[in-house]
Amino acid sequence: MSTTEELYRQLVPRRRCDTYVYERTGHTMPWFVPARILDALQTFEVRESDVFLVTYPKSGTNWTRKIMAMVMNNADEQLYGTDTPFGRKVIYPEMHQDEDEEPSYKKLEKIQGQRFIPTHLPPSLLPPQMFDKPVKIIYVARNPKDVVVSDFHHCIYSPFEEPCKWEEFLSVFLTKNKAYCGEWGSHVIPWWKKRDDPNILFIKYEDMIKDLGRCVKKIASFLQQDHLTEEQIMKTVKLCTFENMKQNPVDRNEDVLANLWKSDISKNPFIRKGKVGGWKEYFTVAQNEKFDQVYKKWIGDSGLEMEFELG
Repeated sequence: MSTTEELYRQLVPRRRCDTYVYERTGHTMPWFVPARILDALQTFEVRESDVFLVTYPKSGTNWTRKIMAMVMNNADEQLYGTDTPFGRKVIYPEMHQDEDEEPSYKKLEKIQGQRFIPTHLPPSLLPPQMFDKPVKIIYVARNPKDVVVSDFHHCIYSPFEEPCKWEEFLSVFLTKNKAYCGEWGSHVIPWWKKRDDPNILFIKYEDMIKDLGRCVKKIASFLQQDHLTEEQIMKTVKLCTFENMKQNPVDRNEDVLANLWKSDISKNPFIRKGKVGGWKEYFTVAQNEKFDQVYKKWIGDSGLEMEFELG
């Protein structure tokens, strides 16, 4: 157990479905996103060559990260497992699990050349320079019903907290500002409204499920990797299918689950099902009706349409 985590466990009684430890600009923040890190990110120097991947948790982050890495590394999967700028070991600037380690944003500052920066932070907590410089930003959105089910499975098997019931977890997702990423709507809609900006690529998880090849080509073009051959594109598609990633220990993030979250990977695999419409196995009719009411408020008049099942 890290010193940071131990401190918060002493100060704040928590349950896994409600792991809130402090408030920050209307957002509830967990122990692994300390306030001083968020303060530092407000003056974080963003470079025009930076590439950001922004997602609400459980929205295909690692899937898209693998695609981006393959595209930027000319479909060479061996480079994905290394410390290259677009390798698997890229770091989230906001996360800081151990006070004895150098903060992630400090490590990012030392990287020479192009940087790949994934984050789950909502717009109001991101480095302000992201919105002032023409950095490339890929945003991936997933329908929130499948998001909450995926997040539920991600959380319930951690030994840190007593597991909560599905109905409790769903209630937190709908009625509270979920730890550090905020409400689904306040995270997704601002990026949807920026979808026509030339430096932003807005992708839907469901579109990746329907036609991965098309989305890989779209990502490659956005990242100015038009030199990739059709063979390299198809290789990327093959290696980034859900089935292949589930069989790959590197893609399954077993080291993170076992060492950081102390999860039993036999019960809590990082890559679980990844399908569209899995929420129907969990939602009652009443829960679905309530969710739809909240979802309509989130969407408002934005025009965003998400798919909750595929034919």
